[in-house]
Amino acid sequence: MSCIARRIFPIFLFILFLLPVGSNASSVSSGWTVLTSQGEVSHGNKPIKVGDVLPVNGVLSTAANGKAKIAMQTGKMMILASNVKVDLSQEADDSIQLLEGSVRFINKMIAGKAKVEKGKNSIRTSNSILGTRGTDFLVVANSLLGETEIVVFDGFVHFQNSGKKDDQKEVPAGHWGGLGGRFGQRITDLIALPANVLKVFRSSLTIETQFPQSRASDEWYNEVVPSAWK
Repeated sequence: MSCIARRIFPIFLFILFLLPVGSNASSVSSGWTVLTSQGEVSHGNKPIKVGDVLPVNGVLSTAANGKAKIAMQTGKMMILASNVKVDLSQEADDSIQLLEGSVRFINKMIAGKAKVEKGKNSIRTSNSILGTRGTDFLVVANSLLGETEIVVFDGFVHFQNSGKKDDQKEVPAGHWGGLGGRFGQRITDLIALPANVLKVFRSSLTIETQFPQSRASDEWYNEVVPSAWK
């Protein structure tokens, strides 16, 4: 080792020592930031709190008294009702798995970022794949009955029966669809919902953001979490 190298190497090690492992700047961009946590909410059986950054793996769950809101810089946001289990592990197509319960999923297009490719950025349930692009919708997974329900508030969702490739529908805003259990083994005819019913569904999963804006980059926070969703 040269004389210069011997002098630089200790400095390099010292800098590495000072760098935080999994620093917030890098992890926020690739993980889920907890904006709100009410009651009992856990990730990998460990309690979470507002401001935590969750990795894109493991199961996030809410108890009977729990609710949560999490977001990514890429424009995704999820609001979890009580008694929910969602596997945050992303597959090759960027999908996550809703195992049980009701989740409002918001995928906002961020200006200047690449558009989501068709077939990617999906939510999966036991019997369906829900492809999203610039969308706001509610999805309910009932593992006991093997059912999936969807209510679209904005945009559209590609509703695919994972067991039947020829069974798929585009669900537009203001419509409901169902699959499995009481709804049958093929996706039901879509039903247009009246405005008052949509309002009830939407308000059932709207919770205040607790995460302080001072802790986030204004650029991503203001685009991902507009006032209508705070």
